[in-house]
Amino acid sequence: MRKLRSALASSAVAALSVSGLMVAEGTAHAVESKCTDPQTRAFPTSGLNTDVRLQVCILESPSSPASTDYRTYTAVVTGSFTDGGAGSRKFDNFDLEIRLEHRPLGSTTDSVFKKAVCDRTADVNRLGGGTLRCEAALEMHVNNRRNVSGDATVHYDLDADGKGPLEPWGLTGSPHFS
Repeated sequence: MRKLRSALASSAVAALSVSGLMVAEGTAHAVESKCTDPQTRAFPTSGLNTDVRLQVCILESPSSPASTDYRTYTAVVTGSFTDGGAGSRKFDNFDLEIRLEHRPLGSTTDSVFKKAVCDRTADVNRLGGGTLRCEAALEMHVNNRRNVSGDATVHYDLDADGKGPLEPWGLTGSPHFS
């Protein structure tokens, strides 16, 4: 049984590591996640296009101290970029917006429980490549677990294109916990 639990924990850590999420091995069996497939976009920036690859996930973990009635839900958008500015300006703005959402029973639309906006403009302009991450977490009663999900949007403004902020990139949201 101990070997099976260790193998399951290692599998969970490997699965979350691939998606860019890191979980301590001792707690891997306690974290549940649902993620989208990676979503990619090539932004038409000066020089080489800046390529961005993002994944949207919803994570469920026990509250601390451990409670059978409450869990912490974290919506996270995580990923990477290549051909960033490496010291030159490619974006006037590059924000990741993540939303922790809930779909009430009988509804076809989600309502936002919590939202975070993370400005990554400096990172994408300063580095040639790197990681991106933004998250929003909330502790809630397990009865609200039904239909909890994560959704994300990228807001951006290309440098020197004279157009201002462009149409946001709406990412596909994570599957719902049900």
